[in-house]
Amino acid sequence: MISVSLPTSFWKVFKLWAGLTALPGVLMWVQGMTFGGGLQRLLALLYLLAPALVLGAIGASVMTFAVPPGRKLAALFAGIAVGFVLPVVTFWGLAAVLPKDEGSMGYVLAGWVFGILGGVAGIVAGTWRAPERST
Repeated sequence: MISVSLPTSFWKVFKLWAGLTALPGVLMWVQGMTFGGGLQRLLALLYLLAPALVLGAIGASVMTFAVPPGRKLAALFAGIAVGFVLPVVTFWGLAAVLPKDEGSMGYVLAGWVFGILGGVAGIVAGTWRAPERST
């Protein structure tokens, strides 16, 4: 078993989780770089990265504090549940509550995109968390 402190484990999982879920936002930001000024581009980047940072913080918190080290099956199930189910339920819930138009239907697609990337991050984080031992 690998001895890892909780802050080290948290940041390791957070960087992976937030990085993977930020990929769609970064790609959309790069596509829109020709529009607006510098401040508008910076604000657009912050808006596009906000869901990734929130989902990364939630996923890293669960994997660090709620999943006991050394339990691979629990770590994998927690990673899949938090990584895939949470974004899908959140964004689909927004789509169900908000008025039905093109914008709210985009939440369904965003739920799938964040869910699939979060599920992959959860599986990888679960395999990282399983052999660790907290100090």
